[in-house]
Formats: sequence, C-alpha cells, structure tokens
Amino acid sequence: MSEEMNKEAEVQEEAVDIPVTDGSEEEAADTAQTAEEETSEEPAQTEETEQSDQEAESQKEPETKTKTSFFGKKKKEKEQDKPADNVSEEKPEDKKDEKKDGDNAALTTAVAVISGILGVGLAIALFAILPTLIFTGIQTLFGDTDISAFRSLTEGIIKIALFVGYLWLTSLMKTMKRLYQYHGAEHKTIFCYEHGEELTVENVRKYKRFHPRCGTSFIFLTLAISILVYTLLPINSEMFIEAFGVSKLIGDMLRVCCKIIFLPIVVGISYELIRIAGKYDNVLTKIISAPGLAIQRLTTKEPADEMIEVAIASMKPVLPENAEDAKW
Repeated sequence: MSEEMNKEAEVQEEAVDIPVTDGSEEEAADTAQTAEEETSEEPAQTEETEQSDQEAESQKEPETKTKTSFFGKKKKEKEQDKPADNVSEEKPEDKKDEKKDGDNAALTTAVAVISGILGVGLAIALFAILPTLIFTGIQTLFGDTDISAFRSLTEGIIKIALFVGYLWLTSLMKTMKRLYQYHGAEHKTIFCYEHGEELTVENVRKYKRFHPRCGTSFIFLTLAISILVYTLLPINSEMFIEAFGVSKLIGDMLRVCCKIIFLPIVVGISYELIRIAGKYDNVLTKIISAPGLAIQRLTTKEPADEMIEVAIASMKPVLPENAEDAKW
C-alpha cells in the first residue's frame, strides 16, 4: 500500500510540475487521467498476483498431502506387517533363556526334594535307628543281664550326645561360623523388637544372642521330653516278639516305628513348654531354658553390624501391624 501511495504522489507531482499553457491544459488532463488509470490497474494486478500465488500454493499442498498420505500409507502398511506388540515378539535367544530358567527351576526343585528326603532319612537314621542299634550292642556286652529298663534313658542320652557332637563339629567350619553369626543377629533383633525399641543397629547390638525360644533349644527340649515319654510308655521289642513271633531285629524296628508315631505328641509337649519358657521368667522357666541356652553358645556367634542390618531387613516385612499379635 505504501508503494501505491508513493506512486500516486509522484504522479500528482508530475502533474503539478507541468507548465500550464494554452495548449497544454488538455494534455495535462490526459496525463492525470492516464496516471489515475495506471494507479487503479496496479492494485488489480497486485490482487491477481496474490490470487495466482495462492493458487500455486494450493496446488502444492495437495501434492504434499498426497506425498504425506502416500508415505503415511506406506508406514501404516509397514506397521501392519509388524507384530501388534513388540514385547510379545520372541527371539530365539529369549526362548533359550526361558528354557534355561525352566530347567534351572526344575533342577532347584529336584535338589530341594532330594535334600528334604535325605535330611529326614538322615535324622531318622541318626536319632531313631542308630541309638537303638547302639543299645542293642550294649545289651549284648552285658550278656544275660537285662538292662532293658534303662533302654529309653540310654537311647535318649545317645541322641543328645549325637546332637551336641554334630553342632560342635559344624561350629568348627568357617562357613558355618558365619551362619551362626547371622543366627546371633536374628536373636538380638527379636530381643530388641520384644522390648519395644526401634530396630536400629545401635539398639539391636546391645542385646544378648541367646534366646529361650530358639530352634536349637526346641530340638534339645524335644529330645529331653522324648526320654520321659518313651520311658513312661511300655513299648519294647519283646512285646512285638511275643505278639508276632518276629526276630529281635524286626522287633526293634517295630519299636522305632511306634516311637515315630508318637513323635507328634512329644513335639507338641515340647512346643508348649518352650512357649511358656519364652513368656514367663521364673525359676521353673529358667530350668527349662538353661540347657538350650547353653547349647546356643555353639550355634550363635556375635554378629557384625552388616549382619545385624540383614537381620533387621529380614524381620521388618514379617512384623504384624498390631504388636499384640506377635506376643506368645
């Protein structure tokens, strides 16, 4: 617009500068009219130029859209060729890893089952069959002297000796010593929680590593109660020999089977006693807990601070929301 105004001003100046003569008035009028026509034509030309530019741009846009739609179609076709979910696409390496994980899980399960069977079998062999065989050998040494009245007591003492000897031997191993340090950290952490203190390394460290409800104390108490129960129950090999006419060895094995059948009763009594020992603090509970606490000197060691941290981290997820629920 500024250019158009400038041109009009120039035309008017030219019209003004023309000298007025007798014959030039008509020429001046014609010149002014011509300038006005040129001025009026220029906007029209400008509008036509703008329209042509818009038409050119509108022609380019369909081409661009066509190209965009063309490439978009190609891209869409490529996306359709791909799987809907990239995560679900399985590579051969992934399948191998899954197969390997499955094999490892199956192997771990098999090892756990075999270890469990061997563990139960070893426990029965050591604490049920072996004491019976040892007593039978002792009976043979005494000849005709009948010592069967002391059978349950003798077998019980043999069991306790085997148990304590096993713990002492394992405490000499370096790896087991580290395990017993974690055992001590567990006891300290439980003591700290039972006293209502915050579970921190500083608070846990100051407590004892000997706990009256320890599993070691429970096993020892079970062995001690078994001596009492099997002494009171009149189960011996002779009753099976007389009743079924079997050999001495078969009679001893039948007696072992009966002792295994009565084992839940022995374990139940031991469990209730250890609960009482952990709940109350008096002379009777101290007597009940004393042997187990003494054996814990073999199965617990003073832990390092990082072991206490592990014990705290392991205990927090299993704590009940209500502290009263954790009381025995």
